[in-house]
Amino acid sequence: MGTLHRRGTRAMSDLVVAHAAESLTQTELRLFLRSPLASKSDLLIIFPSNSAAHHAAVLEESDSFLNLLTRYKSSNDSRSPPSFDVTQFTKLTKREKEIGEPIWGRKTRTNSSGDAESTRLSYGSVAGFDAEELDPENSLSGFLDHVPMSLRRWACYPMLLGRVRRNFKHVMIVDVREFLVLGDPLGRVGPGREGFGEYEARC
Repeated sequence: MGTLHRRGTRAMSDLVVAHAAESLTQTELRLFLRSPLASKSDLLIIFPSNSAAHHAAVLEESDSFLNLLTRYKSSNDSRSPPSFDVTQFTKLTKREKEIGEPIWGRKTRTNSSGDAESTRLSYGSVAGFDAEELDPENSLSGFLDHVPMSLRRWACYPMLLGRVRRNFKHVMIVDVREFLVLGDPLGRVGPGREGFGEYEARC
């Protein structure tokens, strides 16, 4: 179920679940994917049915991100663009280094000597789901002739979050098109304040 576009380097304590409305353009989706969310959280995107073009855009952005990260993983590289802060994907606290592997995809194998550069990197996983996977019967169709994603997404959350909720401390639900990232939105949630919330910023 779902498509894993990028497997993160470690298990994340935060999860961002984003839904994509039918009117979402690829440009808007790409802008959302370029936010700093990947440095501290896993990202799951729920798409309307038949969203092959959007899945392809997510895959392209994930590949571009990994290429950029590999090229500028040294914070001393003077060629690194000023708008790209690579340190947020490389500096780990002692507690973060002790966290295990991500829950998405197969476990990675390392040789006995280990890979110092790969283990030093830190970023979350990115996965995409079509609404029909999470709500195959379109449970709200009996109430409306056409159920928009803004409503259908609520029928998708129980199956999705029921499987992964226990793996995360904080879950944030957003609208891809109407979400504006300013800094670290989940960083404002203090330790011990576990919860399930929705954060939508209209711009």
